[in-house]
Amino acid sequence: FSGLIGLLGYDFSYPSINFEFVKGIERQIRNRSYHLVLATNERRLAPTLRLINELQEKNVLGILMPLLPGPADGKQNAALKQSLSEHNTPVVFIDSHPAEKDADYVCCDDEFGGCEAARHLIGAGHRKIAVLAGPSSSSVEFRIAGYREALARNGIDVDETLIRRSATDDGRDAGLELTAALLRDCPDVTAIFAI
Repeated sequence: FSGLIGLLGYDFSYPSINFEFVKGIERQIRNRSYHLVLATNERRLAPTLRLINELQEKNVLGILMPLLPGPADGKQNAALKQSLSEHNTPVVFIDSHPAEKDADYVCCDDEFGGCEAARHLIGAGHRKIAVLAGPSSSSVEFRIAGYREALARNGIDVDETLIRRSATDDGRDAGLELTAALLRDCPDVTAIFAI
């Protein structure tokens, strides 16, 4: 019995998986007399698989981790899940919506959140609401679906030119580039929903 739980992370500067989030996980694990092992790497398959193997060699009792970037049922995540299924280490995906119905995961209701964000902007009088998003992921797609739902409920047509996506996950820099291009192309936008 190792008493160790692994937390595999990619970028703890993300709003949803940041230092406060990690502190909360660690506190809950410690309160139950377990210990957290933190492992970080790039958001790519090969280094992720290496870290999972290292955690398993330490006999962790379980692993908490987000899915890799891209669709939950994409090639990277399919290979990741295949590798995880070959071991007996339980995994809980965080801030991710796995495609499999029997996978364990903890995340927010992204579709509801997207709908609420858009409803708030609509309630403030905005009608030309743009979306700025990173690369496709389950969370991004659910948030955009919520945005679309809020617009439809309020009789606002979805203008596809107002939905902008970055091909990379470069955070602030990608957001600045998307914003500049959006405002150059659509100067009548009155609000931006940034995902």
